[in-house]
Amino acid sequence: MDQFKYMSKDAKVAYFLGLTEIVIPQLSKSPHYAAARTALSRCWEWLEHKRIEAFDLYSDLENMEYTGIITLLQSEVDDDKLTVWFCIADAMIIAIYGAYGHQNNPYLPQTIESGDSEETFEEFHASYLACAGQDAENTQTHLLSYLTDHFPIWSTETPTRTEIMRCLVE
Repeated sequence: MDQFKYMSKDAKVAYFLGLTEIVIPQLSKSPHYAAARTALSRCWEWLEHKRIEAFDLYSDLENMEYTGIITLLQSEVDDDKLTVWFCIADAMIIAIYGAYGHQNNPYLPQTIESGDSEETFEEFHASYLACAGQDAENTQTHLLSYLTDHFPIWSTETPTRTEIMRCLVE
C-alpha cells in the first residue's frame, strides 16, 4: 500500500491496531478474549505513551509460559475466529517492531523481524478482509486517508486510540 510511505511510523501502528479493534469483539466469547484484549490495550498504551518496553510487549505475543497470543491462536478451532487472531498477532508484530525501533534496539526477535514487511501487511489485510464484513474496504480507505492527512511522515504527533476509534465510527 503506497499510502504507508506518506504516514508517520506511529500512524502505521495506529492503522493496524485500529482495524484490529473492529474485529476483536468476534472473540468476546473465547476463553482467551481477556488475554487478547489486554495485549491489544498494551500496544495502544505503548503507542500513546512509549512507557512499555518492547520486550514486555513481545512477551505478550510469545513467551515461555505458553500464554502469548501466538500460542493462544494455535488453540483456535474456528477458522473464522482464527482470522481475527491473525489480525491481532500481525498488529502486535507491527507495534512491537515500532517499539524496538523507538528504543533503537538492534536486536529483534525472529518473529518481529517481519514487522515492517509487505508480507506482514498483506497477511494482515487478507485476514482483516476475511473477518471484518462487507464494509471492510471502505473502512480501510477511510482510516488510511485520515492518517495520511493528519499524521504525515514528518509528523511528531501520535494518534490516540480514542481518536482512531472516533474516526472508525464516522
